[in-house]
Amino acid sequence: MKKTIKLSLFLIIASALSYMGYSIYANMELKKKLATQTPMPEFVFQTLDGDRFTRANLKQEIPVMLVYFNPSCDECIEEAKQLMSHIDWFEDDQIIMVSPADSRAIQQFASDFKLAEHPQITVLRDVENSFLSVFGADVFPSIYAYNKYHKLAMYFRGGAKLQLVYNVMHMEEEIEVSTDGS
Repeated sequence: MKKTIKLSLFLIIASALSYMGYSIYANMELKKKLATQTPMPEFVFQTLDGDRFTRANLKQEIPVMLVYFNPSCDECIEEAKQLMSHIDWFEDDQIIMVSPADSRAIQQFASDFKLAEHPQITVLRDVENSFLSVFGADVFPSIYAYNKYHKLAMYFRGGAKLQLVYNVMHMEEEIEVSTDGS
C-alpha cells in the first residue's frame, strides 16, 4: 500500500514538473516567435467614400484584424456571419476589411451585414489590386491577425476560427525596447 502511494505521488510530481517544463519551453518559443514578427507593411486602399486609407490611419497600440474578402465568396459570407455573431469579442480592436470588388458589391455586402453599425470595422476597396503584392494573399478570405504593435501574429489562409484570431491578436509581446536607438 505504501509502495503504491509513493509511486502515485512520484508520478504526480513528475507529471507536474514535466508540465511546468513544457510550459516554460512553450513560452520561450512563443517569445522567440513574437520577437521575429513582421511589421504591417505600408499600403494604400480606398474607403467606400473614395478617401485614401493607409497604415497611418490605423489607431496605435490597438490590435488589427485585416480581412481580405470578396462579396460573392461563400466562405467570406460565412466568415462575415461568424464575425457578426462574435463582434463583441473585437469591441476594442480594429477590423479592416479589404476587397478588390467593385464599390457597389462591397457596399451591398457592408449593408447586408450592417458593418457600418460597428465603429471598429472599416471597409476598404483595393482599387489598384495591390493586396496580393503587399500582403501575399491569393485566396478569399484571408485573415491577418496583428497584435497591438501592428506586428503579424498569424496569417490564416481561407478563413479561421475567430476565437483563435482573437487569441493571437491579444498575445502579449514581452520584448525589451531600447530608448537610445540601440
